[in-house]
Amino acid sequence: MLPLTKTCIMFCAMISSLQSFRTGMANASENSNQSYFEKRKTALKNMKVTFIKRPKNSKIPKDYYENPQPYEHNFKKIINEPDICSKEEKILLLYAVRSVYYNFARRQIHRDNIRYIPNDIRSTHTIVKQVFLMGTTNNSTIQSLVQKESEKYRDIIQEDFLESYANLSLKGIMAWKWSVEFCSNAEYVIVMNDELFVDQYKLMHYLHYHMTLDGHDNRFTICFRKSGATNRRLFLRRNINMSMFYKGNHYPYFCDGVGYVAHINFINKLYIASLSNHVFMPDGVWNGLLAEKLNTSLQTESYLYAYYNVIERFSHPLYQFSLLMFGVTDHKLTNYYALQILKNISHTVKIRRTQYRYKMSETFLMEDVPIKINYPSYIRKRDTENLELCKNNLNSLFKNTYEYGIWKSLIFFCVFFILFTRYKT
Repeated sequence: MLPLTKTCIMFCAMISSLQSFRTGMANASENSNQSYFEKRKTALKNMKVTFIKRPKNSKIPKDYYENPQPYEHNFKKIINEPDICSKEEKILLLYAVRSVYYNFARRQIHRDNIRYIPNDIRSTHTIVKQVFLMGTTNNSTIQSLVQKESEKYRDIIQEDFLESYANLSLKGIMAWKWSVEFCSNAEYVIVMNDELFVDQYKLMHYLHYHMTLDGHDNRFTICFRKSGATNRRLFLRRNINMSMFYKGNHYPYFCDGVGYVAHINFINKLYIASLSNHVFMPDGVWNGLLAEKLNTSLQTESYLYAYYNVIERFSHPLYQFSLLMFGVTDHKLTNYYALQILKNISHTVKIRRTQYRYKMSETFLMEDVPIKINYPSYIRKRDTENLELCKNNLNSLFKNTYEYGIWKSLIFFCVFFILFTRYKT
């Protein structure tokens, strides 16, 4: 009887092992048949994040660490384009542009700019996608125009929260959530306002370089870092409820919300973290708080941005050899003038690109700074020291536009004085 029992047990074990083997093979086959988009989406969905304890030198109030308020971004999508990314295998960059429903002209300029993808060896198969994010309006006429625009270009995402300055942070979370859910096959995401001009050619090269760095997927890729004392007067003038303000007296380091770039993995971490920390204004400070809780230090790439004298800097004869690639067109300006600046620099950069035909390897030179760096489309790790040297020289020599003008004036005066003295002798 005993041998028969053993035989039955062994037979049952063999059947169970066979079923497990078949199940494992089926799962493996299913995973192998999954697209890159589905694999990335699953990986992002299963990602876990951990928060650190509040550092002793933190500027963030204890309440944000000890009593975080949960948040759920569950707004209904009025307009959506769920297949804009899934149709592609891999995407290098997604432009998530925070727009306002009435900025039709700005959106058209951005559409025209994105058509000019660089034609070099490393960018031949580069795929870039762009979506415009916005809230709703009570104006039925404008809403119908937005609907027609969406039907024509298929690049508008609209959720059912009311468009307002107070809801700017909601559009930031909207950008993170949509990127993770519908564009998980993108390597990088740029979250930006529609007043920001981006030189896509330079950005493509910078991203290829950034992918060679260790830990490139666990931090902001490009960030205009800010900090400072809390400024509530700006928001009081916009009639924003005090309960929506950041409650501290000093802002932590944060990336200016006008435009920043991050790997999709880090965008996903920001989104997951946002669900455990209720949103507030300013929206830039909001991403700084989440970054600190995720134990992510922020490095500034301010030398890539232009806030003042934007037209002059993008029209400079040596612009194509500089690192400058972002232009903020509406800094302390009206919508009309911001639009004219955006048109101007977009046209100028296109003409320059046609004339100079960028080469694979260029020597980039900061305007009037005698420090050259090697900045090809694929920068090796050994060149990062030169990049840091160039950044330090730029920050020390030209802290702002005023100092920049003084240096040029002094150089001009010295040259004129030398020529004048030689002429007299």
